[in-house]
Amino acid sequence: MNPKLEQLAKVFCDKNLKLNLSSYKDLDSIKEKNIQDSLLLNDFVNFDNLKVLDVGTGGGFPLLPLAITNPDAFFTGVDSVSKKLDAVIEIAEECGISNIETVHARVEELAFEPEFREQFDIVCSRAFAKLPINLELCLPFVKSGGFFVAMLGPSAINQIDFYRQLASDLGAEIQDNKIIHTTSGDRLLVKFVKIQSTPNMYPRHPKKLKRIHNL
Repeated sequence: MNPKLEQLAKVFCDKNLKLNLSSYKDLDSIKEKNIQDSLLLNDFVNFDNLKVLDVGTGGGFPLLPLAITNPDAFFTGVDSVSKKLDAVIEIAEECGISNIETVHARVEELAFEPEFREQFDIVCSRAFAKLPINLELCLPFVKSGGFFVAMLGPSAINQIDFYRQLASDLGAEIQDNKIIHTTSGDRLLVKFVKIQSTPNMYPRHPKKLKRIHNL
């Protein structure tokens, strides 16, 4: 692990003990479950010089590890919990991570703001929501030709074909998916390419989506 990632692990570990940003409390678990897991995206997507949005960034994963390992890209992390975003900024300052910003907002509202809607080359989410909710909340932020990458549990592989039509309704199609085996378990990555603008009616409220999809 490079020195800046090591520093990130230590700084995050200290903050986490005080603020409860993650359920992983010890240094080794933070390295494996938060940092290394976040970095799986680097083997799946090229972030060079791109504008990236991390939806539901929480304590800063995958935002912070990706920003460290892709210094030429610019990353925005959005979350509805201001305490976590304040901690992310403090951690970034302590670690000298300058290519990030955070936005305190609910994504279902932010997606209708012109300065955010369809403005990002890549949108990613890690353990944010079930796949259909992920699709509807995240795809409106992706510009045409860009990608949404969902980091999911391996069991979601069975849902992909079922939600192809939903992705199409939102202006996207599945380009790739991959299950990555790690020492801490398997991770499914699914890449959706945006082929046309998302209709203005999307996204709908998460509570409505849960009813629609029986989640």
